Amino acid sequence: MPSSIPFIIILCFILIFPVWLSVYDIKTLSVPLWCVLLGTVGLLAARIIFYTSTFYLYIISSAVLTLIYFFIKIITHGKLGTGDILFGLFQGLGFRPQFIWICLTVEVVAGLIFFLIKRGTKKMPFIPFMASGLLVSFIIDAATTAAIA
Repeated sequence: MPSSIPFIIILCFILIFPVWLSVYDIKTLSVPLWCVLLGTVGLLAARIIFYTSTFYLYIISSAVLTLIYFFIKIITHGKLGTGDILFGLFQGLGFRPQFIWICLTVEVVAGLIFFLIKRGTKKMPFIPFMASGLLVSFIIDAATTAAIA
């Protein structure tokens, strides 16, 4: 895995904001939108500054995930909150588009396990599952990038 300063800065964003938002979501079943947007702007700025030639790939991931979550919100009649959709903006900035399927798979599996264990739960926090998908995808993306370099 890379160990450069830009990588470490992005890793800090990937670890700090999702963990804090996950704890907040577990406790309140909501997230402060200003915090999601702050993390998104910070991570986007880091991608643009440090990865000028490839930052557009992260914009694509961000847009695709946000659209996926938006459509899920429509299909499920609002079960996904606005914070979840906006977290997709942040989440997509963590990895390249080819890792979206890994992210979504990890989220679904983690969510299903939680749902099966906590049967009868009407509402459940989704940011922790999204954060786990982000982290796994980020690690795999970083590992494959390092292996190629």
